[in-house]
Amino acid sequence: RNKMLNLRELDLSDAEVRACSYEYYTGFCTQDNKLGGYAFSELNLRVVHLPKNLTEITNCFNACPYLDTVYCQTGIQKIGNNTFRDSKALRYVEVKEGVKEIGEYAFYGTTGLETLNLPNSLETIGSSAFAYSGVKSITIPANVTTIRSSAFSNGYLERLAFAPNGKL
Repeated sequence: RNKMLNLRELDLSDAEVRACSYEYYTGFCTQDNKLGGYAFSELNLRVVHLPKNLTEITNCFNACPYLDTVYCQTGIQKIGNNTFRDSKALRYVEVKEGVKEIGEYAFYGTTGLETLNLPNSLETIGSSAFAYSGVKSITIPANVTTIRSSAFSNGYLERLAFAPNGKL
């Protein structure tokens, strides 16, 4: 992991994430269809294309100081805790239909992220998910049933709207 200091673009579009018991970081190894714990954290990445078979990403791109753009595939169901936390340069994340949960601190401190389109499939927004982020306007989809504490606190939010016929 720490040997990829010059990696700027990561294209995993055609890759498959499979379980492996090898610890790529102390206490962390891959699981089928999940990209997790510190997999690419603190790297100088600028652009990421995620694999097709992913169902979950958690705590894997946190504190990437230059990360600007992330392209997701359609299979992701969960953007887990701390996924992009403190990736301050992040400006664009393609969140596709199928995502049901955005975890705690997922976009915390992403001050460069001004807009984000949430899919209609979204049901849960975790605690502090967008706290201290740069998101200025967001519409909560109708299927959202849970918004945890401080989800949008201390950020740049100017407009918060709720889709018609919502479940909240």
